[in-house]
Amino acid sequence: MGDPDSAKSLIHIGDIINLIIGVLVFLVIVIFSIGLGIVMAWIPLAVAVWTHFRAKEAIQLIEEGRYKEAKDKVLIPSILSLLFNSLIGGLIILLGAISLPSENAPSPVEGAAEPF
Repeated sequence: MGDPDSAKSLIHIGDIINLIIGVLVFLVIVIFSIGLGIVMAWIPLAVAVWTHFRAKEAIQLIEEGRYKEAKDKVLIPSILSLLFNSLIGGLIILLGAISLPSENAPSPVEGAAEPF
């Protein structure tokens, strides 16, 4: 569908936004609440960190040309980010995942000479 490099950039930008907002939400909930609020504050932070690690793995898969696996790797975390953290960060990650090609990049044939 789209350019893998732009999809990689979208995933990376959405990941950064998601991490920043996840940490800010955690800090705001911890500072302004007591009791059960402190327990609930861990949910946005955990989703942000989990999404960050999945996004890093997806970017590595994109660099290897394995677009379908990268899309599968980042789809669920982006939806959870939409629900628990940041509408903007989750949406950008989701757009990056959607813009990835559906099939993997062709693997180079062994012994084939590359063109000049």
